[in-house]
Amino acid sequence: MAQVTRQRVLPIQFRLPPRVLGTMVFRRLLCFSLAVEGLADMDFIAKTFGQDMDFLWGTATASFQVEGAWNASGRQPTIWDDWFHSGAHARRYDADSYNWGDVADDFYHQWPQDVERIGSLGFNAFRLSIAWSRVMPYNVPNREGVDYYRRLLTNLKERGIAPFVTLYHWDLPNDKDWLDPKIVEQFETYVDYCFEVFGDLVTHWLTFNEPWSFCGAYGGDRSPPATNSTAAKYLCGHHMLLSHSAAVRLYRAKYQADQLGKIGITLNYDWGEPYNTSSEADQYAAQLHHDFNLGWFADPVYLTGDYPESMKRLLGEDLPKFTAQQSQELKGTFDFYGMNHYTTSWIRAQEGVVPPLSSTHQRDDGTFIGPQQQSSWLYVVPWGIESCLLYIHSRYGDVKELVITENGVDVKGESQVPFPDILNDTVRVNYYDQYLTHVAQARWKGVPVKGYFAWSLLDNLEWNDGYEMRFGITHVDFSVSPPKRYAKASSKWFEALFDLMTPLTIIS
Repeated sequence: MAQVTRQRVLPIQFRLPPRVLGTMVFRRLLCFSLAVEGLADMDFIAKTFGQDMDFLWGTATASFQVEGAWNASGRQPTIWDDWFHSGAHARRYDADSYNWGDVADDFYHQWPQDVERIGSLGFNAFRLSIAWSRVMPYNVPNREGVDYYRRLLTNLKERGIAPFVTLYHWDLPNDKDWLDPKIVEQFETYVDYCFEVFGDLVTHWLTFNEPWSFCGAYGGDRSPPATNSTAAKYLCGHHMLLSHSAAVRLYRAKYQADQLGKIGITLNYDWGEPYNTSSEADQYAAQLHHDFNLGWFADPVYLTGDYPESMKRLLGEDLPKFTAQQSQELKGTFDFYGMNHYTTSWIRAQEGVVPPLSSTHQRDDGTFIGPQQQSSWLYVVPWGIESCLLYIHSRYGDVKELVITENGVDVKGESQVPFPDILNDTVRVNYYDQYLTHVAQARWKGVPVKGYFAWSLLDNLEWNDGYEMRFGITHVDFSVSPPKRYAKASSKWFEALFDLMTPLTIIS
């Protein structure tokens, strides 16, 4: 008997390879459940991306949210450790049960089974972050921390899973501050060491995850450092951009030619649609929403080397200024565009605030923009991700490669659902099916989408919201030690999707 392998030709009718016949019943049931709300679009998604052998399909995590082992391997405490360990900020129902980030998912010890899960589902990429405080505590290189990440990265690469590595995902060492000008040099020293010791194993680097979020913490009082200062918020963003610029220029000058990796940044961008599309005031407000949420960081990196004119005009002295050299160095510091997206809101003009706008998910007649989920801000609005992609493609035309680095949903009430019913996360299945359909539509319209990462691989610590918000395609039972993993229906949905895109193997 000879074994003949042939590549599937799309868009001819899909045929499942032999190894997925066991999931046929699951897929039929899945399509039936989706028919309640609309057509099942798995075939369309597979048709769109199935022949792109370079497309990255991954799941995502972040060090502080999953690792635990907060005082192991010489790790320095972070601002989030200090925040949670101080009684003023602990939320009792979570702190008593799960010890905040001290244990979390125990990924530090259980990563081998998690990596095996990633590979068995068919993902070819995995997004993780390196903890600055574990690799370089108190500014001193830490071999034990390095060895942990090298074991993890080596295992990923041996399995054919591309490591997509974030250098900073909010867990700032507790002796540092984004308001301090020295942070730029400190960050450059840290990333230089990371490039040196991990660069042979990393295909894609992200300098930062969602600066809008971690710099926004300076402008409020809900997350560390909670300075409640508008000026501090924008100073943080300024130092972050200078740090990003320094990191990218360093990588290009010293490492990229030999290591052949790519480098960029991840920006969160939840679409803002004019409340009244016929209102010039609401249209202008929606553009301000784009400028202040996305353009704040995207314009300097991908377009002009400077902030949007609307921000400079409305913020005045609260917005720092770049020198001509800084602006020149900052522009073009990317190899790809990283986008996090979850939801969409309506934007209305509003006087008396800066910027002069308000965001809402509900119309005056009581109509909601979509079904609300566990997070108060997260409504399911699938068309919003397509609007985001088309806007980015239109405004930042130099971007030739766009990767969706986070997309997912925390199903309303999921943490209260008993086991094993909690594994039947049909709302999440519908979310991925519908959102990825709009990603595929954007791809057909010319947006160069080259990767998609589901948030998240695991239920994990959602920062100040603790463990109530569950985003994982894998259920984690935090009530046992160590926390135990169980596959949800959403993970099986991805497995079935990948099986549609698997080359046929025919035995003759």
